Amino acid sequence: MSREATLATLDRLGLLAPLRRIKHRLFPCPPERTFRPCTPHLLIAVNRALRYVADDRSAEPGDYLEFGIFRGFTLWYAQALARDMDLRGMRFFGFDSFQGLPEVGGIDLGAEFSTGQYSAGRQEVEGNLAALDVDWTRTVLVEGFFDKTLHADQRRDHALRTCAVAVIDCDLYESTKQVLAWLYPLIGAKTVLLFDDWHNFGDDPAKGEQRAFHEFLDAHPDLAATEFTAIGTHGKGFVVARN
Repeated sequence: MSREATLATLDRLGLLAPLRRIKHRLFPCPPERTFRPCTPHLLIAVNRALRYVADDRSAEPGDYLEFGIFRGFTLWYAQALARDMDLRGMRFFGFDSFQGLPEVGGIDLGAEFSTGQYSAGRQEVEGNLAALDVDWTRTVLVEGFFDKTLHADQRRDHALRTCAVAVIDCDLYESTKQVLAWLYPLIGAKTVLLFDDWHNFGDDPAKGEQRAFHEFLDAHPDLAATEFTAIGTHGKGFVVARN
């Protein structure tokens, strides 16, 4: 039986969501301070997204934006891939509180997330990136909780015009909602959005990243989303295009 068929069968039996919750509790991101990806399947999705940008010459050149960078591995990996793909003009922005998740409340309560979870300090992250020779002339870290940092001045100060690829790895509905609202002016003719936590909250479309994205599309009928890639069993990517 194929992986897709197995997942479909588990979902039909009502077992997929509880198995995902068990997996998250038994195999969380490694607690030791090692510089490696928390979710390796995200790296495959980033590779596909950057290859899509490199191969689609009709797409506008743009930047790579990552929301929730944890220890910085995916941000570094994206830059290394882009260099190999000759995406010379691409810049790399990492947005993070460096204090972990914000206060969890409202609709985001009741899941496996807690305030301060996935915390990695800025000094640690900068050290990780520097150790692997990140190009700081093309890399910007924006520190702070999204409700404080995602404002129009941020786009203007960094001369942000178009987002080619965005990794949205902020787990919660409220955080994702803030990210998408801020991203809207940066969505080009085609922008790849990768949601690393799409299937959290028991895969409930009324919660988490799924709810935020559906509301975002409803609020912007000038945008159309096409499924792009699965991210393991936990995430999903889309190509968002302007109509």
